[in-house]
Amino acid sequence: MSFRVGRRPLALALLLCAACPRPSKDSGDTGDPWPGLEDLGPEQLQPPDGLWQARHFIVPQGRGLVWERDEDFFIDNMTVPHIVVRGDGSFMMMATNMADPRGRWSLDSEDGVEWTPADQALFLSEDFPQDCGNRIEDGTVIYARDGSYRLLLEATQLDEEIGRTDWRAWCQASSSDGMSFEPLAGYFYEGSDQDDMLPSVPTPLHLQNWSALIYYMGDIYSEHGGYENGNGIRIAQMAADDDHAEPWITKNVMPAGQMDPMPAYLEGGGMRLYHTSTLPIDGDDSPNPGPGPGYAETSDGQTFTPAERLLDVEGNCFDRQGGECLLDPFFLHLDDGTLLLYYTYLLVDEGSGGQPTEMLKIGIGRARALD
Repeated sequence: MSFRVGRRPLALALLLCAACPRPSKDSGDTGDPWPGLEDLGPEQLQPPDGLWQARHFIVPQGRGLVWERDEDFFIDNMTVPHIVVRGDGSFMMMATNMADPRGRWSLDSEDGVEWTPADQALFLSEDFPQDCGNRIEDGTVIYARDGSYRLLLEATQLDEEIGRTDWRAWCQASSSDGMSFEPLAGYFYEGSDQDDMLPSVPTPLHLQNWSALIYYMGDIYSEHGGYENGNGIRIAQMAADDDHAEPWITKNVMPAGQMDPMPAYLEGGGMRLYHTSTLPIDGDDSPNPGPGPGYAETSDGQTFTPAERLLDVEGNCFDRQGGECLLDPFFLHLDDGTLLLYYTYLLVDEGSGGQPTEMLKIGIGRARALD
């Protein structure tokens, strides 16, 4: 989820943009999905042979449902974590640097636990041969069959005067080892007609044949789909070894208020979709709790069990009374069996005397599974 914050009134949205208009396109749903996609079952929702990185994104049966915050961990002033497993087994966390949010930044780790920030942005919009807006807000990686990496970067065109996002598209970069990346020409995905040129927050699930389902947010912060049908989780499809994605499920696959999808394999078959949830918290009388990590499961990639919350939050950072929000959950399974959930943490104070709320704390937090 993208946002802009600071020691000033909270303004939701890193809805960010650039000076040149993006070429218009026909974003309609083109063609039929490749054969077999409509017949997906639990056995297809498993990583392909050779995708060794997948072990870090597999949830053991019965685990990953009970979490406790790691109060000793916090990466200040970084947000929107997304982790890449490099060719040498180390980890790169892509993130937004709130002190310099125009680029996509990174942090390095040997163990997935301790992180060292890079000295400069991984990519800026101007690094690409095509128009990639004026912000790089989010990103993910496609692990290719030949061992290479395709980095997808959420390029955004923000009208900074009014704080409105004009468009988003996913630019690309490639790497042989996940260590250093070279920009590529062409957009990987520009969304469907229902996305209002605003596809956001992508994360793929690689299927057994090296194709991929890519879960993302459509028409986020747009009025295009309305409250019930807009701002939801949708699915794009990528054929094996291809350089672009096409729309697959163009309507919301989860109820309103579920955001920031992060698919993880279920051991033995099926998929768990970790995400940001705005559902009520069991036992909490608050009518509007702050967003926090949730999950739902699927055996066919597109129909889900009822979503449930995973972590309690205090208050709501988006409301006048202030409080917490936990956004952008990212699941990681370490080789010693530890399960981690990284997330964006926001803490906002209570507005008073007609004054708006202000940001008190922002960064990346973490929870550990107790089960």
